[in-house]
Amino acid sequence: MADNDSTNTSSAPQLTAEALTALTGRLVSHADGIENLAARGMADDMRLAAQAIEHLMSAPTDLFVDITGDGGTSRRNVPLREAVGNDPDEYEDCRQTLLADGKCTTGGGTFPLRHLELGLDRDEELALLRAGIQRAIDSTTDPVCRNRLRELLGGC
Repeated sequence: MADNDSTNTSSAPQLTAEALTALTGRLVSHADGIENLAARGMADDMRLAAQAIEHLMSAPTDLFVDITGDGGTSRRNVPLREAVGNDPDEYEDCRQTLLADGKCTTGGGTFPLRHLELGLDRDEELALLRAGIQRAIDSTTDPVCRNRLRELLGGC
């Protein structure tokens, strides 16, 4: 019966923290179960994907900014804490300004002047994560792994 088939992807779970945690465990479990030497690269990729998910899940939530310096130098998608440094007052002031206006200026005096703009928002980050999962689906031939990854994308 199709409902009992382990490859049936009719359920469409959302991309939640719990789903990502469960995927991490399944990826490691599948990788540990691979004994074929020819598939070792795929097992390594599965472990790396699990590590990437764990890293993303454990990363502290912070605003990400694009930085432009007075000399024209630029950096994209930098955590605000890194951009501002160890000044809690400057961090909070810049954070509030970014949330209100989408940009702020920090530094000056003995510190380099930096112009900050909000970087990727959570929807864009989620879109990038979904695109990465789709690339993983496209690059694997393991049907179990493909189906598990498809479940995360809502059964597509």
